[in-house]
Amino acid sequence: MANQKKFTNSPEGNIIKLQNNKTIKQQNNKTQNLIHISGDEVTSQIGSSDPNSLTGTRGASFSYEKLYREEALKLKAGKLPFYVSVSIKGVKSLGARREVNIDVIPNSADKPIFLKSFTVNKGLKWELFRDLPKEEQTQYAWCSVGNAFESADHIKAGKIITRRKFRTVPKFRISNCACITQDCVDGVLVNLFFGNSEVEIVANPVDTEFFTYKGDWKNPIDDMEVL
Repeated sequence: MANQKKFTNSPEGNIIKLQNNKTIKQQNNKTQNLIHISGDEVTSQIGSSDPNSLTGTRGASFSYEKLYREEALKLKAGKLPFYVSVSIKGVKSLGARREVNIDVIPNSADKPIFLKSFTVNKGLKWELFRDLPKEEQTQYAWCSVGNAFESADHIKAGKIITRRKFRTVPKFRISNCACITQDCVDGVLVNLFFGNSEVEIVANPVDTEFFTYKGDWKNPIDDMEVL
């Protein structure tokens, strides 16, 4: 049985007390009691030869490579996930750029996948389309980006790529997917395009060290009553 961890205060710093009365010192105070939005406790993988891989209770290694590639194909095909949250940083380059972190839980109790979009304003539109395949430019996501640039002000848009929280996460762009941000009265309106599907989130102002707006969305289908 895996050791359960109990956090105690210590004048020497944060100490993790194990059931066998052994203790280890926690190096990073910010990770104490950190919980994944999927419900899994984030702890260091003691005894693991690869610090960037998660090991299940039966010793099987978890593959981020497989997880990200499988879920990317579903998003590209337009399958809406169970839950999405966005964290938005302030604008830079004189308001021309804005970074958006996108956390996706594919299904209830699944491990999250971490994505990102570097959005740019209309003046930098060429950055988005210069290496975008012509056949993809006619898909729903990128037609929506083009229409948004033409129809509204304060629009920024970007591609959706993987966010590498671990070295084992592959770095790639998800095709037929895009992110649009627009300043609004309540904060920032975020539209995420996954294939022919769309998620709309209003991100509200927050006072944190790294982000200025946050918001989330839950798939309403999962709240439907089944008789």
